[in-house]
This record gives sequence, structure tokens and C-alpha cells, in this order.
Amino acid sequence: MKYIINMLAKPESVTTTQTGIGTPEAAVELYLKNSLVCFSSVRMHNPGEDIKFLLFVNWEMSEGWREKLEKVGVELILLPFGKFFISDSFAWSIVQYRYDVMEYLAGHYNDEDVMLMLDTDVYCVGSLDPLFEDMGDRLMFFDTQHDCMNKERKDILDNAEKIYGERRYFTHWGGEFIGCKNRLMKKLMAACAKVLEDSRNAKDLVNFNDEHITSAAVDRNDDLVAVPANAYIFRYWTLKRFYLVSTNFAYNKTVLWHLPNEKKRTMIFLYDYYMKNGSFPDDEYVERMLGFPGARPRNTLARLRAVIREKRYGR
Repeated sequence: MKYIINMLAKPESVTTTQTGIGTPEAAVELYLKNSLVCFSSVRMHNPGEDIKFLLFVNWEMSEGWREKLEKVGVELILLPFGKFFISDSFAWSIVQYRYDVMEYLAGHYNDEDVMLMLDTDVYCVGSLDPLFEDMGDRLMFFDTQHDCMNKERKDILDNAEKIYGERRYFTHWGGEFIGCKNRLMKKLMAACAKVLEDSRNAKDLVNFNDEHITSAAVDRNDDLVAVPANAYIFRYWTLKRFYLVSTNFAYNKTVLWHLPNEKKRTMIFLYDYYMKNGSFPDDEYVERMLGFPGARPRNTLARLRAVIREKRYGR
């Protein structure tokens, strides 16, 4: 069996600014709508019975939300948060709920079951069959492709050095995608628990979160062979003045779009659209909403330049 997994812990207070929402109740409402879009878009493109959906939460959900999620085939699992919690001094400390969930998965499912843990703000646009075939018996993560001086990766390397007393250079794996068979999930969880335990005696850790923990765990365990999932998922940073968007929504197309800055906009539009129509709009419509660049030049001058360039260089 294959399992698609979201997890959502309700915090005591909202400590991040990404959602722009000030109360835990409003924040979890937003994330639940994102999660429904994530699960429903996967089901739309993967209708077989060999895929099941799990949503882990740490609070008693309202009957209304239970009905909405169960209607699209989501199994709700109530699981407490906090066994692997370190400190609330880090803005994203709530995501350490991931390890409560990973421990549960490792202890409750068969070794050959396939686990795919996704963030709630992920939108699926195609079949996951190639992804599962490619994954095989390996761990899959999203490779952020940050160089060693990028602040996010540098914080990870610095923190690992503070914990272990040596400088090592290893991949910064993103937290939005963890895919593997459950027997590997057991090994990964054990390795992450060890890093968590080792970190308790370290001082002056910076921005310590799940990406730091998981990346260090994979680095320090030779039997955890990880490969990038970038052929199947990409993190599209959509902002008002700057976009980090590849052409892989159109060419060499990824099937999972991670949209961290679209929680309140496009993901909510997709939620409302799905609740009204029972389906999602075509990909090109969503691409336009996201502001993804068109495949052709957008104005006459750009078209003319493209023609001249093609005649001059043959492309």
C-alpha cells in the first residue's frame, strides 16, 4: 500500500509571519484547506485504490471538517505533539511534529508500505506512478540545491558543527517531501532521534528545525541512501517582486508543485473551486494564477527578438 501523508499540529500561538494570520485557530483553518487541496489533487490524478491518505493532527477536529476530509478519503489520526520537541525559541519548532508522525508510521505499518510525506501546500498535477517506480528501495527528498554559503544551508552546517564538533559538508534536504518504504522510515526515524538527542547539549543553535535534523541524520548514517526528488517536485517561490520559478512546470514537468507563498491565495482559490465543482481547473489556468512565465514571448518586441535570435544562432 502507498500512503500520502500530511501532518498539522496546532500551536499555542502563531510564531511565524508567512501566513499573515495571528491566531492558531485561523492558521489551522488555512492549513486544513491547503491539505484538502493537496489530497484531492493527488486523488484526481491517481484514482486507484492502492493509495491511501493520512492526516495527522494533535487536536479534536470539528465534525464539519471531519466530514469534508472523510468525503475525499482522508483518514484522520489524532496524535499528540511534543515527544521530540526541543525548544519553542525557534520559529518553526512546531514542525518537529514530523518526528512524532514518523515514529507512528514506523510502528504501525508494514515494512514494504510506501510512505510519502508532503507539506499541506503541495498541489499535484499528474500521476505519481513514475515517482514511486523511481523511488524503489531508496530514500527520496527534495534537494534545495543551496550552495554552502547560502544562509539556510550554512545554518545547517554550522549547527551540525556545534553539535558534533567537526565541519562536514552535506546536502540540505527540504522538508516538504520525504518518500521511502516504511522499513527505511524506521531507520530514518532512529537517525533523526539520535540527532535530536545529540542536539540537546549544543549551544547557540540557529534556526534549528526539521530540515537541519533530517539533513544531518542522513549525512551521519551510511545506510541511508538518499536521492533527490527534484524530477517530481519543485519549490516555487512566488513573491510580488521576485519569482524563483523553473520551466519545469511546462518542460520536463514535475507532478508536485510546492507553493509556500500561495497558502492564502492560489491554494484557497483551488479549495473554493474544488468545493464548488468537485474538480480543479486545467493546469494552464493555475499557471496563469501563479504568474508562471508563458512558453512564448509576451509582446511583439520580444517575439521579434526571438525571431532574430533564432535566425542568428539557430535557436
